[in-house]
Amino acid sequence: MAVQQDKKTYRDKKVVIETAGSVDMVNRVASFSPVHIDSSNGAVSFEKFSVGDWNKLLDTLSSTGQARFDLRTVLDAVADWFSLPPEVSTTGTVDLNWNGAADKETDHRYRITADVNDFILARKELQAFTGEKVALQIDGLRNPTSGNLELNQLSIASPMLDFAATGFLNQGAESGAEFGFNGDLGLDLARIATLVRTFSEIDLEMAGKSARPFELSGKLTPDQAQQWWRHTDFKGSFQADLIKVLGVELSSLEIPVLISGGIAQADVQGRVNQGELLLKPQLDMKSEPPVLTIPENSQVLTQVQITREMADQLMARIHPLFMGASQMSGSVDLHLERFDWPLGKESLNDLQFAGFMDLNEVRLESSAMLGSLLQALRIQDTVLDLSGRQIRFEAKDGRIATNPLRTNLSDTELVISGSLGLDTTIDYLAQVEVTERLVGGDLYKLSLIHI
Repeated sequence: MAVQQDKKTYRDKKVVIETAGSVDMVNRVASFSPVHIDSSNGAVSFEKFSVGDWNKLLDTLSSTGQARFDLRTVLDAVADWFSLPPEVSTTGTVDLNWNGAADKETDHRYRITADVNDFILARKELQAFTGEKVALQIDGLRNPTSGNLELNQLSIASPMLDFAATGFLNQGAESGAEFGFNGDLGLDLARIATLVRTFSEIDLEMAGKSARPFELSGKLTPDQAQQWWRHTDFKGSFQADLIKVLGVELSSLEIPVLISGGIAQADVQGRVNQGELLLKPQLDMKSEPPVLTIPENSQVLTQVQITREMADQLMARIHPLFMGASQMSGSVDLHLERFDWPLGKESLNDLQFAGFMDLNEVRLESSAMLGSLLQALRIQDTVLDLSGRQIRFEAKDGRIATNPLRTNLSDTELVISGSLGLDTTIDYLAQVEVTERLVGGDLYKLSLIHI
């Protein structure tokens, strides 16, 4: 069986309907009890199903029933309306219960509950959620004259999300439907971090789950309804006990979030490693794909003490000199001149950013690259003083290029330049002065004669 609407098709291999009741063709009235619908996509049972006037179906419909669907099968059936990203899969069982009563000249009361059991969400072989349960509950009134809805309860309970709100949905004509909700929203940030790690290359660790007040509102024309997130405004905040990414660890944060005009903005600031972090990421949801940006000329880190994790996970992604750093001291300032990342693509080649790191009293005592250089240059002094140096960087076409870094190892000037791939490939050149210790006495004398 196939049902088409606006060039979109709902598909079902089998539909069997069993019922008993009466139909009044003159007054356009129908009443059935019970009704059983068995299909390949699921089963639906109505204890009662009655229509007072099928020309005014929504205004005169009363029904009580239950339904059970297989989530993956239903998603296949409605693929023209909604589809998951490539390589993303989901399974689960959906149980629905509802009770709706249409009374003349009064608002109609509706109550709907839905439980998703054994919910699994995965990308390739990585599973973000396994065996989860999600519960939805809606309790509201519908005005038969205007079609407007008043929601006395809209709640979602799940291991990742707790949402409880009241609100309204006013049906419009050409101007669109207007909606608004307010209530409390709680997110389990540890689960969010798992989701991020599953669907991106970001090694993110978070903790915290406290409900905070929020406001959600919008106005949608029929053409905008399928991309409602681009036309919805949100104001709220999230509490984080811990955020750890790229070796930078923050704790006890309150993060304001604002979504307006299809642009989502967050304000992350706090103390980290005796310094300060200030990050104001923006997500442009109007773009396809969405684009994550950071405002131009942002001072992200100020006087942040360098830890081994920070050197190996953040600084080493910009310059290979810090790879495998086991002993470092000093602090760093990080300034981003621009940052643009189109999300949802397999390749990171479209990621572009530029900025510089200022190294304050930085001394590098050991790293993988430094150890190789010291061995090649036959230098016993294992400490590299980088105090006062600035490393400028620019990422484009999948590689991060840096300006030549000049420093001294013992009596030898060292210049390191090149680029680092976002796929971790290294293309760097180390240049040193010719010294007697490096090439030996005879060759050194010959070089002086040649000069």
